[in-house]
Amino acid sequence: MRASTKIALLSIVALGFSVQTATRAQSQAGAALLAAGTVGDFIDGLRSVEKDFENSGHSLIDHGNSALGQQQMVLAGILTSLIQQLTTAYGASLGKTFQQISATERDTFSSIANSLTDVDKMREMTSSNIQDAIYKTQGAANQLLDRIPLGERYPIFYGMTVRDLTTDPSQNPNDIEILGFHFVDPSIDSKSPRIVVAGMQIPEQSISAQQDRIKVQLPDEVKKKIGFNSNACSPRPTFPVDIIVQFGKNSGIWPISWKKSQEAKFHANALAGAELYDVQVSYSANRTTSPLVSHSFNARSGYTAMGCEQTTSATVRFDLPPGSQEISCSAAWVDTSNVGGSNQNCTVGGTVATGSGSMRGRDKQCIRIPPFGPTVCNCPGGGHGNLQISGSYKVTEPRTEAMSDLPLSPITIIGQSNASVAFPADANLNVTQVKIDVRRKNCSEIKDQVIINTPDWAHKWESTSKEGLFKATAWDGQVTVGKTNK
Repeated sequence: MRASTKIALLSIVALGFSVQTATRAQSQAGAALLAAGTVGDFIDGLRSVEKDFENSGHSLIDHGNSALGQQQMVLAGILTSLIQQLTTAYGASLGKTFQQISATERDTFSSIANSLTDVDKMREMTSSNIQDAIYKTQGAANQLLDRIPLGERYPIFYGMTVRDLTTDPSQNPNDIEILGFHFVDPSIDSKSPRIVVAGMQIPEQSISAQQDRIKVQLPDEVKKKIGFNSNACSPRPTFPVDIIVQFGKNSGIWPISWKKSQEAKFHANALAGAELYDVQVSYSANRTTSPLVSHSFNARSGYTAMGCEQTTSATVRFDLPPGSQEISCSAAWVDTSNVGGSNQNCTVGGTVATGSGSMRGRDKQCIRIPPFGPTVCNCPGGGHGNLQISGSYKVTEPRTEAMSDLPLSPITIIGQSNASVAFPADANLNVTQVKIDVRRKNCSEIKDQVIINTPDWAHKWESTSKEGLFKATAWDGQVTVGKTNK
């Protein structure tokens, strides 16, 4: 709440406290406090509070909180009417201090002040608590209107509340509650007010009227005409309400006087149901990644041959792709014949695998001719083979994956407010399309849709929905959705 309003409230409460102090104990301090405040000061404080209620009510309605908004507008209506009546009643006497008015009037001013002490906590209250505050303020205001020096009392309309079907879909005698003053006048047999909704007169049995309020239960045919239902896909629209109140007006000249029946007519429009929308943002994108992909390799040396008891060697090399990682390598002699023994190894240097090895031919087969002859040796065959290296390595390979209809966290639009949702912070993600489906709260039917193709996050992209009811802005990795003025 604004600082100026808090000051006004404190002033009103201080005045109320002064009144109570003087009433209970006629002390010098209490009398001084009373002398410091005037009726005009009190009215100025009420004006500030009334203005804040009105502004707050409009703001709540604009942001979709119709239930609380209409309650605050009713409070503003009570204070507006009270200010008008006080100004009329006291006229040129607005400079009167509270010592200069009657004790009964002082007590009632105090009641008004006390009823407004918790105004600053209004946003934290439940709907039922706020309704209690309305009744308390209205009761204090009506008591004051009964006691202030007015020549005649006329009906006064403060405002009305209409049941919110989204939170209370049951049958209820209080579909509409009208608050005011002097709605029933005993001097003309307490005639019941007439209520007309959207051009249809409400039967008297559906109206419960008291001096300060009128409760109306809408017949089914009226509900059907004005769309008064709990269907989430088609919330209640606005509709007109006319109130015709009978009251007695003084006629004649004393000592011959009487009450003549007069009509006071009031007109109001019910607030439409809350404008709440569920928004689901989904997107299509290409994700580019560079995973490590495993590959195998092998290489052979040229043909290598040797004789018996001869040793030969070979080397072989394999150049791996640049950037190769996790390289493994082994060496072996393959396609061999008549090999007596061999050794081999494979080493890796940078991205080069090098194999080296040697092999020896078989031993000669020798016999000695007896008894003293020479030794004769025979080579069973020359040996040969190939040195081979083999292994594996991994390299990064760019891959592009096309993805579609990926949902983001759902958001809710309330009235004229905007709602935003952020995309994943992923440098490898290239968003190709954003799709925004808008539904009424708790309704499965899509009301409107926004499509944004190939958004460039470095610039603001704005797009209007197919039906022109919503707008979306894509920028800096997030999308903001709100209503248009259509």
